[in-house]
Amino acid sequence: MLTHRNEGFRYYPFKTYSELYVTDSTCYLQELHFNANEVELQLSLPITDTFQLLVDSNAVSTHQLMVINQKSIKIPLQKGIHTYELKGKKRITIIIDHDEMDGKVVNEFTYCNLPGPNIRVGHLADYQTGTSILSKAEINKATTLLHSKTHFYEATTDSARVMELCLFAASLCNNPKGYPFAALNLLPAVQQLDSALACRGELVCGNYTSIISFLASVGGLANRRIGYTGSIDTWQYGAHFMNEIYLRDAQQWVLLDGVNNIYLPHDSQGRYLNIVDIKQLVQQKSTTGKWAYRYSKGEMESIAYDSVNRFHYYYNRSNAHFLFALPNSSVPSTSLVHALIDFYGFDRNYSLYSSTSQNQWSKIFIRLVASWGLLALISMWGICEILHRYRKTKKH
Repeated sequence: MLTHRNEGFRYYPFKTYSELYVTDSTCYLQELHFNANEVELQLSLPITDTFQLLVDSNAVSTHQLMVINQKSIKIPLQKGIHTYELKGKKRITIIIDHDEMDGKVVNEFTYCNLPGPNIRVGHLADYQTGTSILSKAEINKATTLLHSKTHFYEATTDSARVMELCLFAASLCNNPKGYPFAALNLLPAVQQLDSALACRGELVCGNYTSIISFLASVGGLANRRIGYTGSIDTWQYGAHFMNEIYLRDAQQWVLLDGVNNIYLPHDSQGRYLNIVDIKQLVQQKSTTGKWAYRYSKGEMESIAYDSVNRFHYYYNRSNAHFLFALPNSSVPSTSLVHALIDFYGFDRNYSLYSSTSQNQWSKIFIRLVASWGLLALISMWGICEILHRYRKTKKH
């Protein structure tokens, strides 16, 4: 079963696109509706606290503030451009221009502070083992580096911060004759970064992914590591690792492929393409008209994605699954005990996505019944054996 777990014997289901890119989130604005002199906000999560209503920072009567259901709330509007703030455990701020023209109500919705899917920043754990929290010295070192080598902390949006991070990561020295990447992978991210800064390390995709995730987490950017996974009995898909970082201002996940110098792929309308988007486009052979950023001569330049997509075509033509390391999760152990717990347990440090495989619930159900039944029989045998020996000893 462990060998053929990708054939439908897994308990844990594959995640859908919407689960990975929409609903794995905290509260975000799903929809809004205007009705005469009020606006109704429909949120993604239930409302659990009491709000105080402020208009242009001034508290007003909240008797008209209505919670319609667990995820919907109505706000009375005043004429003109105003900032409405719902002050509770969390603040919701919107700016609306509410007016009348030729006897008709005209509403212009210009701002909302809800950031959309707000994935938490990954914890600052040791990259390789996931067991030891980074020391203050390591965090301070990363912070100092971002201050001295980049304009990261001067940027006012996540988009600008990520571009600074891309510039820095792309400028790292990759020395093919340096410290072997296989040995470098065994080191914590901060030591991999040190090797790159000293130009004494051979960097591959896993090293770039480790360094980018480390710096993004220290810098407060929500991020996750992504790799390809597939059959592991007699062969496996080509291994490749990348990063996705969530931009709160754009409310989108963006892709960073450090080793291949491909950053933030996007379409002509400015919509960013995540790793699943890229796979679908590659398999449909429809990457024409897409763009990406590449580091060249000390700065980022916009290029046609088709000029560099051969790297992504190599990996995405297969049926390999994606493994998304969950935020605030450690790197899984490779021990047999952990493999058994991971296979039979209910909780994992990662999510799986597949564009071809489906969860075969009948097989999953049979495996669960068989495994727990076997565990029950072993437990009963153990109890009977203990009782038998106890009685035998008592007689003597």
